[in-house]
Amino acid sequence: MTELFRIRQVMHAPTAALHEDTCILDAAATLLREDVPSAPVVDRDGRLVGVLSERDCLKLLAEGDPVDHDVPRGTVGDVMTREPATLPPDLDVAYAAGRFLREPYRTYPVVDDAGRLLGEVSRREVLRAVHGTLRAAQWQLAGSGGASPR
Repeated sequence: MTELFRIRQVMHAPTAALHEDTCILDAAATLLREDVPSAPVVDRDGRLVGVLSERDCLKLLAEGDPVDHDVPRGTVGDVMTREPATLPPDLDVAYAAGRFLREPYRTYPVVDDAGRLLGEVSRREVLRAVHGTLRAAQWQLAGSGGASPR
């Protein structure tokens, strides 16, 4: 049987780590500039303290008054999701695929045992790894007289 990849092998570096005291308007601009649906929020030691999503930003931005042009005021810490779901770096991608199926997230922060942010992993990265592993297994079977790959 082909061994599955581990999350550390398929994750990417965090695209835009934010801090709790970042202005929400600046944070929304970061999500837009980086073209990401969410960003990890870290403390000064690089430990994950939350995740800020587009939805979180919309909650605060929608509170502004369009008639009076009242600009929403707040920080990432005011609206972020605290204690977000995470994945450990040594988790196999098949288990991660199951998490993506059961939970609504498009990406997960990857953290070490101390809670430090190591990277992020997306549905697509997990799909790519699982697909590659299964494709390799299919070719191995074909080479040993098993079913031919399609």
